[in-house]
Amino acid sequence: MARKPRFAPGGLAYHVMNRTWGDIELFEDAGDYEAFERVLAEALGEREESMRLCASCLMPNHFHLVLWPAEDGQLSRFMQWVSMTRAQRWHAHRHSGGRGHLYQSRFKSF
Repeated sequence: MARKPRFAPGGLAYHVMNRTWGDIELFEDAGDYEAFERVLAEALGEREESMRLCASCLMPNHFHLVLWPAEDGQLSRFMQWVSMTRAQRWHAHRHSGGRGHLYQSRFKSF
């Protein structure tokens, strides 16, 4: 059964977070932090020019972002791309592709 679409109108700031499954360390060293920041920069620069990143806090097994989308529905599209891209690259770097989930669930936003 498909999930109900998330209602996230544009023009508002959102505290967004996501946690890894089973307390897997998402960021083990400086290279992992840099890789996540590159994914964010790619998403902000090439994909969603009107999305604003106001703040970020990267913890070993989760992250927090404050995002300000300009359009309705933009938050979900942005986070889906960031989460999927980071998970694919994380698994590829560790040669663990196809071996389970990286994130506990879809992102949470407040």
